[in-house]
Amino acid sequence: MAGTDKRLSWRFPSTFWVANGAELCERAAFYGMFITLVRYLHDKVGFSDQATGVVTAIFASIIYLLPTFMGIMADKIGFKRALLLAFALLTGGYALLGGFQLKLTAIASLTLIMFGGAIIKPVISGTVAKCSDDDHRARAMSIFYMVVNIGAFSGKFLAGDLNDRLGLQYINYYASGMAVIAFVLVAVFYRNVDDKGTGKTVKEALRGLRRVMGNFRFLSLIVIVAGFWTIQGQLYATMPTYMERLLGKGTKPEYLANINPFVVVLCVVFITHRIRNFKAENAIGIGIFIIPFTALIIGLTPMLETAFGHSIDFGLIALNPLTVTIIIGIGLQGLAEGWVS
Repeated sequence: MAGTDKRLSWRFPSTFWVANGAELCERAAFYGMFITLVRYLHDKVGFSDQATGVVTAIFASIIYLLPTFMGIMADKIGFKRALLLAFALLTGGYALLGGFQLKLTAIASLTLIMFGGAIIKPVISGTVAKCSDDDHRARAMSIFYMVVNIGAFSGKFLAGDLNDRLGLQYINYYASGMAVIAFVLVAVFYRNVDDKGTGKTVKEALRGLRRVMGNFRFLSLIVIVAGFWTIQGQLYATMPTYMERLLGKGTKPEYLANINPFVVVLCVVFITHRIRNFKAENAIGIGIFIIPFTALIIGLTPMLETAFGHSIDFGLIALNPLTVTIIIGIGLQGLAEGWVS
């Protein structure tokens, strides 16, 4: 049968689904915590606005730098052991973060979460890759990315209710519980797929990193895409505080932030399927073209207030102009993310 006639399937090994289940738990825990983190560090722990920005920036940057080296460790000890270690670190880190509203314990707990999260990133994505062949990888990754966003949606949705009813610290207990569930899931059902033995050494990884850093075109891509994630990151870093300070408590910024994963879940499989033959730079370019408009639309809020006042009537519901622009902006962010990812 010709290659173009090959039938594609949505069937994958059981370990693929176990890994995605663990990823769903981890993302639900992380995003529930992360959408609350800035307000928690400022309002409960006592960091200033400036210190909160520094702490969250360092946390967010290191957790995405460490996977390069945590992946090496995972290759050495095996994927299953690495995942068990990761979820143990996350369980302790989240519990510590919620249990003590102290600056030193907050830093210590975020450090545990950084290392735990950095282990999971390469191991889960590596599992997805090893459980799919070249023909099915696009489908496998679209399922994986959809699961990530289902987790993000559920975590933030629950955070909105917990934060209002019980207080900002309780989402961390929920996150710790989700890490426990993922730990049990991996311990009981996960089967190692990294059967080729040891991976790269640290020296080899550093040598490869130097080669990457010397590739001007690749570095240019990193800088460009970093601009995308800088705007996207404000969804968690500043939007909740921004809304609460302008509109007061009870604005449910967690619910509005969920528009992003909702749009991604709706669109990512369709987009991934449609662009499977696109050049990567073209798909990324479309997403990067969309993302500036998300911030621009939110910036138009004063113009809407001038035209409509402090409430826009949509018949069944009336919304503040800021809420309207944030809904549109976050929706566009989700669409842009579907293309870039």
